[in-house]
Amino acid sequence: MTTPLSEYIKQHRTTTNEWNVTGIGPSWGGKYKIPDEEYDAVFLPLVHAHVFKYKMATSLLEKHGTYSPILIDLDFRYQAGGPLHRRFTQDQVQMFVAAYAEAFAHFFEPPPEPLQFFVQLKPSPEADPAHDAHKDGIHIVVPNITLSPEIQFAIRGYILQSGAIERIFGPTGMTNEPTDCFDISVIQRNNWFLYGACKPNKAWYKVEYVWAVASASASAKETTLSLESVALDTWTPLELVKMLSIRVGHESATPLTLRTDDAEDAEWAQLLGRWGKGSNWAKTKSPGLFAKSSSGSSGTSMADFILDGGGAAGGGAGADTDSSSNMIQISGLSVRSDYSPADCVLAYRLTRECLNPERRCGEYQDWVSVALCLKNISDTTDSFNVWADLTRRTGPTHKKSQMSDTELQAKWNLLPCETSARRTGRKPLLMGTLHLWAKEDNEATYRSIMNEANREVALLNDNGSHVAVADLILRMYRHEFRCTPTKKSATAASMDWYQYAGNSWRCLKTSMRIRERLSNEVRNQYIEADREVGRRITSATNDDDRQRMEVKRKNLFKVEQQLMNCGFKDSVMKELSEKFYDEDYLQHMNQDVTLVGFSNGVLELRKPSEDGQFHTHFRPGRPDDCISFQMGRCNPGLDAIPYIPYNPAAPAPEHLELLDFFTKIYPDAVLREYALTLNSACLEGSNHEQKFYIMSGSGGNGKSKIIDLNTKTFGDYAESLPVTALTRKRADAGSANPELIVLKCRRYISMVEPEEGEKINTSLMKQISGQDTLKARGLFQDQDQFVVTARIFMSCNDLPAVSSMDNGTWRRLVVLPHVATFVEEGKPTNPAQNIHSRDPLLDNKIMRWRPFYAGLLVWYYENRYLRGGLKEPAVVTAASNKYKEENDSFLAFCQECLVREVGAEATANDVLIRYKEWSKYNTQKKVMQKKDLMTKMQEIYGKPVDAAGKVFGGVRVAYEGDDVSGNFMG
Repeated sequence: MTTPLSEYIKQHRTTTNEWNVTGIGPSWGGKYKIPDEEYDAVFLPLVHAHVFKYKMATSLLEKHGTYSPILIDLDFRYQAGGPLHRRFTQDQVQMFVAAYAEAFAHFFEPPPEPLQFFVQLKPSPEADPAHDAHKDGIHIVVPNITLSPEIQFAIRGYILQSGAIERIFGPTGMTNEPTDCFDISVIQRNNWFLYGACKPNKAWYKVEYVWAVASASASAKETTLSLESVALDTWTPLELVKMLSIRVGHESATPLTLRTDDAEDAEWAQLLGRWGKGSNWAKTKSPGLFAKSSSGSSGTSMADFILDGGGAAGGGAGADTDSSSNMIQISGLSVRSDYSPADCVLAYRLTRECLNPERRCGEYQDWVSVALCLKNISDTTDSFNVWADLTRRTGPTHKKSQMSDTELQAKWNLLPCETSARRTGRKPLLMGTLHLWAKEDNEATYRSIMNEANREVALLNDNGSHVAVADLILRMYRHEFRCTPTKKSATAASMDWYQYAGNSWRCLKTSMRIRERLSNEVRNQYIEADREVGRRITSATNDDDRQRMEVKRKNLFKVEQQLMNCGFKDSVMKELSEKFYDEDYLQHMNQDVTLVGFSNGVLELRKPSEDGQFHTHFRPGRPDDCISFQMGRCNPGLDAIPYIPYNPAAPAPEHLELLDFFTKIYPDAVLREYALTLNSACLEGSNHEQKFYIMSGSGGNGKSKIIDLNTKTFGDYAESLPVTALTRKRADAGSANPELIVLKCRRYISMVEPEEGEKINTSLMKQISGQDTLKARGLFQDQDQFVVTARIFMSCNDLPAVSSMDNGTWRRLVVLPHVATFVEEGKPTNPAQNIHSRDPLLDNKIMRWRPFYAGLLVWYYENRYLRGGLKEPAVVTAASNKYKEENDSFLAFCQECLVREVGAEATANDVLIRYKEWSKYNTQKKVMQKKDLMTKMQEIYGKPVDAAGKVFGGVRVAYEGDDVSGNFMG
C-alpha cells in the first residue's frame, strides 16, 4: 500500500553525503535528505500518520547531528531454552534509570529542566537461533536535554565502572558482558529509529514508562535523588514522534555547569580521558605499570640506600627500603632496565624537595598528573604518601589540601596506571617528566640532589670497567638520550642517537653530544667522588677503613685518567649503545595525534575542561610526550616557531595581514571560513572526514602561496608527495616506496597536479585518505606499516581525470575553487572582480607570518572545528558535483538518456541498448560492463520493481529528440 510517507520519501532520495534520514529493507532502503524547514512540519507528521493512522510499518532511521538527546540502548542475551519471557522487571528498569540520573547529578548541577526518561520496550523478547540465545532490550531517550557525545560516553563509562549493570541486571541471567549490554554505538556512530519505526518484520519499541527526576542533590560523598512516574497519556502519539526525534530541537547543547568540587573535577577529567572518545575502556582498574611490592621508608636518602646495600638508613629504626625490587616497566620509550628501589627513593626526594606545590597541585589537572606520574613510577603506599604530602602543602585556599587520608586514598585508587594511554599513542607520565618538573621548579636544588646521587653511584662504580662507567652515564642521562637502530643487523656504530632538548626529541647526526660529556661532566663526577673519599679518609677512625678508602681513591683516579683516553671512550660508547638501546623507539614517536610541538612548548588539542568540553591547552613539553616534530621547523634553514595565541578582540598586525590575505584569495566569506577551519583541522593528526582535497583554479590565484604558507607553518608536520605516487601503477609488494614512507605521522600533505592525460590511482587515494593501514619501505630500510594521519591537498589548474565511478571515490573528493587573480605590478586591477596586484614581498611576509598563522589556526580549531566540525559550503559542494559529472560516464548517460517520471518503467535491456548507442558518440568516456551498469542503476533508481529483476520503476529511456531539459540527478 502506498502512503503519503512512502511517496514523500522517494522524492528526497539522495546519493550524496548530505543525508539526514536513512532506511533499511527492500521498501525503505536508501538515504534521504529531508529539508530542515520540512522536517518537523511535514516529515514527522507523515511518519506519525503512516504508523499510527495507516497502521503500516516503516524502517526509517535518523542520522546523528553534532549533539543529541541522551540515548541509551541496553541489549540483553540469555541462554536459549524454555518459553520466551521477559527476565527483567519494571523495578530493575527504574533502578537503572535512577543510577543514570544519579551519575549525571554527581558531576553536573541540575539542568534548566528536570530530566525525563522515556523507556521503550518491545512487546516481548525474541529468539535468536543464529546465536542459540534469547534476546531482549531497552531503549531510553531523555529528550529534554541535548549533550555532546563525549559527555554521554563519559557517563556510560561511570555507570560501567560502578558495576551498575551487573548489580541491577546480573540476577536476570544475562550472558553478555556489561560493555556489550550498554551499547556504545547508538550515542554517535549508529543511526536511531524514528519513534514507531522498526527493523523489517520486527516489532517496534513503544514507550511503556516515563520517569522524571523530581529532585537531585550531590556532595563529595554521595548523590541522592527521587523519581516520579509520569502518565503516558500526557502526550499524543504525534507529540511523541516529534519529541523523541534525535534531530528536532537538538541543534545546540544544553548549557551545563560542572560541579566545582576539586575531587569531582578530577574524576570527571579522568572519565573523559578514559571514555570520552567512545572507547570501551576496561571496567576494572588496570593492575598498573608496575607490580606491587612491600612498602618501604620514603625518608631514606639515595646515598644511604646505595652505601648500605639496600638496608635500613643510618639512624632509622628498622626502615625497610626494599619497596620496588620486582617492578617491571612496560613503556616503549624508556630504556630496558627497570626502575630500581634507588630510582624510587630519588623520585620521592625530588618530589618533596623540588616540586612547587602550588604550581604542580594548584590546578586539578596538574594535581592528577603528579599522582599519575608517581603511580606509574611505583604503585605503592610510598608513592601515595609522597603525593598526599605534596597535596597538603598547597595551602588552605585549596580544598584538596584539607582532604582526609581516606578521601585522598579513594582518589588515588580511582587513578589507574596509564597503560591505556598506549592504545592512543600517548605515553604514560614517567620518571623523565618528574625530572623535568623538578628542574623547572627548583633547578639549584635539583642539581644539588642529582650531583649527590651521581657522586654516590661513582663511588660504587670505581673498578674502571666500561660497563661500570656506562652505568653511571645511564643514571645521569637516562631521560635525555636514546639510541635506536635504523635497520636490521645495525651495529653500535650505525645506531641513531636522539636527544631531548627544546621541548622535543631530536635526531643527532652523530653520537658526539654524549661522547663529549665523558671527558667533562662524567669525569667531574669521579673527581667529586674522589674528593668525598678524601674527606672520609680524614675522618676515618680506624686503619682498616682508611686503607679501604685509599684503594678506592686510587681506583677513582685511574678512571679519571681513562676518561681522557680516546680508545677508552670509544669502548664506553659501544657499551652505551646497549644501555640506551630502544628497539621500538621510533614506533612510539609522534603517535599522539592530539599533541602539537612548538619551540616554546607543546599544545594539547583535546584537553577536558570544567564545562565538559574539549579545549586546547598550551604547556611546557616533557620527554614522555614522545614528540620529535615541531611546527615551522623545515630543512634547510627554518627553525621551529613559537606558539603565539590569537585574540580576535586584540589581533596583532600580522593577524590582520593574514586575514586580508585570505580575504583576497577567498572573497566568499563562507568559503573563507571553511578554508581556515579546514587548515586548522590539519593540526590534529586524524583525517576524520576521510576526504581528499583538490585546490582548483587557473594559474596565479594564490593556491601555491596557501600551500607554501601551510607547509612552512606546519614544518616537520608537513610533507610534499610526488604526484606520481597517485598516478603510476603501484609498486610490487615488498618494493621500496620512499615517497610513501614520508607520510608517517604527518598532518599536512601537498601535491602538484599530474601531467595532462594522467589519471588518479583511486585505490591508493582511498587508502591514504581513508585512515587505512599503509605498508611502505624506505630505501635500504625495513618495511613499516602505519595509518596515514594527514589531510592531503592537491593543487591543480585543470582537474585530473578520474576513471573510477564508485561512491567510495566521489565521497572522498572535495574541490576547493579559487576565483581570485593576482596580476603583475602595473597591470590593471579590479578588486570587485577579485583581480589584485601581486605582492613582491609576499614570500618574506609568509616567513614573518608563520607563528601568527599557527595561533590563528589554533583559534579556529578550538572555536570552529571542535564545536561544529567541517561543513562543506554550497560552493564547494557545487564544484565537487560538477567534477563528478565531468568524470562519471554513467552520470552523464543518466543526464542525457534517462528521465525520472512517476509511473514510468524501463527494462534493463532497453537501458543497456541505449547505453551502447550513447557510448559510440562519447568515446572519451569509460565504457561500463553490464554488471557494473546494473549496479549503478540500482544505486540511483532503486531495485527493480518486478520479480525477475529486469524492470526499473520511476524512470524511462529518452531517445534522440526527447526533451530532457528538466532532468536532474539526485
